[in-house]
Amino acid sequence: TVQNHNFALAHRTVVAFAFALCISSVGSFFTEKHDRKPAFDTAAMSVTDSLTSTTHEYDDEKEETLRERLPDSTIAERRRFLIARNGDVEAAIKQYEAYLEWRKEINLESINFDKNDDKALWNYACRRATEIECGEAIELPEILYTHHYDEDSVEEVTSKDDFRILHVLPARIDTKIAPANTYGLALALFLELHMPHHSMEKFYVMLDVRAGTGWPNPWASSLVPFIRTTSKLLNSYFPERLQRCLLYPMPRLSLYIWDMVKAFLDEDTASKIVLLAGKAGADDPVPESMAEYVDDKVMKILENCRVATFVT
Repeated sequence: TVQNHNFALAHRTVVAFAFALCISSVGSFFTEKHDRKPAFDTAAMSVTDSLTSTTHEYDDEKEETLRERLPDSTIAERRRFLIARNGDVEAAIKQYEAYLEWRKEINLESINFDKNDDKALWNYACRRATEIECGEAIELPEILYTHHYDEDSVEEVTSKDDFRILHVLPARIDTKIAPANTYGLALALFLELHMPHHSMEKFYVMLDVRAGTGWPNPWASSLVPFIRTTSKLLNSYFPERLQRCLLYPMPRLSLYIWDMVKAFLDEDTASKIVLLAGKAGADDPVPESMAEYVDDKVMKILENCRVATFVT
């Protein structure tokens, strides 16, 4: 109906604008807009190459300083935090120490299940997030998915440029069960459990903002705490992990808004956020422009997952 279409249009516009504002407010804290030069040139490097290369004469000296000051850190962690802080050793140490303090607070050390079981990881992340935020363990609806090419495969689906995909369905957030920011914390806890500390690996976040049949489909304003919490935690504790965030399907108006907002971001941050225009009905297909980032097989896997969660 026209009313539902107008609601979807307004909903997605506000979500996109809120997301952009959160990214700008958090991202600007960690990067400077003018001529950001990485401490290490990681473009087109494999994980192994990025851990062994020294592209500048001073890299080894900074690496040694970090290793001495942060003896429990991995090589990959030291590299990621140093790149995020534009080669500033003291700033990298300060951010990493804040990350260690956060890990201590969330207390994820006592894991007694297979960390390769993503469903179990999500359920555990939700229990810890609700214990921290709500004072008791609560089961939350699943909003975050990783996918495999088939049931028997251990290989996770990837983008066309070979990055693993985190598939997020924010319209499944039910704020009657727990506040929206709790879902953001659960997402961060999942990443902490899911991503190997010894790796420079980056990932795609594919944020599908379409409503779903039988889902909570919360108002856009109620999702702002989720977006803000997720953005803050990713920037603070998972630097250099995000390769690209695809936000879809969005009304064309939101693309114009984003074009204005991203002018205030550093080039690296802005390049990671991609808005794809398209219709927002529950039965509408993903935007055709998605084909630039993932192949047809992956799109079908993601869509089958979304539809399988509909409640009829």
